[in-house]
Amino acid sequence: MTPAVVDTPLQYPPELRAGRRLASRYRLERLLAHGGMAAVWLATDEQLRRPVAVKILHEHLRDERSLERFRGEGKLAAQLSHPGIVAIYDTFHDQGIDGIVLEYVEGSTLRDRLDEATPLALGDAVAVATQVALALAEAHRRGLVHRDIKPANILLGARGTVKVTDFGIAKLLDGSDLTQPGTFVGTAKYLAPEQVTGEHVDGRADVYALGIVLYEMLAGQVPFRAATDAATALARLQLPAPSLTRLRPDLPAGLCDLVDRMLDRAPARRPDPAAVAATLTAHAGTVANSPVVVHRAPRRRVPVALVVVSTAVLAALVVSAVLVGRTDAGRRMLERLGVRDADTPVATVPIGLDGATFQSFDPRGSDRAEHDELLPFIHDGNDVTMWTTEKYADRSFGALKDGVGIIIDLGRTTTLTELQVRSASTGWNAAVYVADGAPDSIEDWGSARAVRNAIVRDTTFTFAPARGRTVLLWITDLGDASQVRIGELELRRPG
Repeated sequence: MTPAVVDTPLQYPPELRAGRRLASRYRLERLLAHGGMAAVWLATDEQLRRPVAVKILHEHLRDERSLERFRGEGKLAAQLSHPGIVAIYDTFHDQGIDGIVLEYVEGSTLRDRLDEATPLALGDAVAVATQVALALAEAHRRGLVHRDIKPANILLGARGTVKVTDFGIAKLLDGSDLTQPGTFVGTAKYLAPEQVTGEHVDGRADVYALGIVLYEMLAGQVPFRAATDAATALARLQLPAPSLTRLRPDLPAGLCDLVDRMLDRAPARRPDPAAVAATLTAHAGTVANSPVVVHRAPRRRVPVALVVVSTAVLAALVVSAVLVGRTDAGRRMLERLGVRDADTPVATVPIGLDGATFQSFDPRGSDRAEHDELLPFIHDGNDVTMWTTEKYADRSFGALKDGVGIIIDLGRTTTLTELQVRSASTGWNAAVYVADGAPDSIEDWGSARAVRNAIVRDTTFTFAPARGRTVLLWITDLGDASQVRIGELELRRPG
């Protein structure tokens, strides 16, 4: 929570007042801020004679489960020691009051900064994102996922420091979790697709959220905006994020590409936080250590009851929207909400592949090829004859590589909108890319045009019309058999 001064009086229980001493050592000075779960006070640690921030659970949330989650926050975050993470000093229970004692950071939040003026200067945005990425890299190394990265949880210190705070909904990578199964947690604008659908969440959800934050810092707006929180959350399931290059053509192409990859709907395609930090640093030299301009702005507060109700309503709406979106009538309703379905069928016609050439794509393989001798089988009109990947130790390529694929070279630039795949495999994931050449690394292919997960045999990748000469089918998960078998491929263009 931010330590910025509250400009208008906040209501708080009468037992919590300036001058009160908690746990026999923490004297409350003034209320700094409050959220849906807790209030944050500036306090003085009388034993060590230093300012601290004391986070106190709201009285109406002192039930067993809320207490377990609140205390768990202190235990989890206390495992972390990093200059980019707000330190946890202590926890206490004093006469029915539960608190967490945190490092006091003098400054404001990134949310305050963005509310005052956007977009940020390139150097400031890169500096903030770099330091957050380094903090997340350490948290993930320690086995901890934040799950609620957003501007309000990024503190900008008065001396240019950047710190991540509020691990209140954090989750251990070993599966320990204090939320109900099937629920999603986080803030709608910054949720990763897998959080919206209630799927397994790991550190790649934090990378997605940081990608949204970086996008907002550079563009002055988030990539997904709709009339309601539910529609905002659902939009990322239906559409890729608009490329930053459309809004900021002055930005370095490599930086825009990094943001695109961070916002990939497929978690396996996102870079890890350490790679994000390295790429940002490469683009900005020593900007990771440059000062960040800090300003104060009035905070906008939402009543606690409204926050609780809105969260419950959002959860119900998203579940309903995901179900309704599977029907024709539902898709029309979602379009009225401002959410378009990338899978909406359009008239297409096949593109002849008789003159096309095929090659495997294995950038991390020892010979950079994957069963090239079987490639003729993917366009011989016979579903029984197949191209296959190698048989790996597990569905994740035995940790040897990120993926393998097939490149179709049409020999001419063509407008494309669909790739149909006939397959005998189940549970596999893949993405489709379109380019004018055949780049040597997956990063140089740009953003995926379409992504499919948990594929059961045949599938169709449908995407907005794109012009290119080459198409890459990039397999990122080998599925149930740890091997993918492809019978036939067909490309189609708008009819």
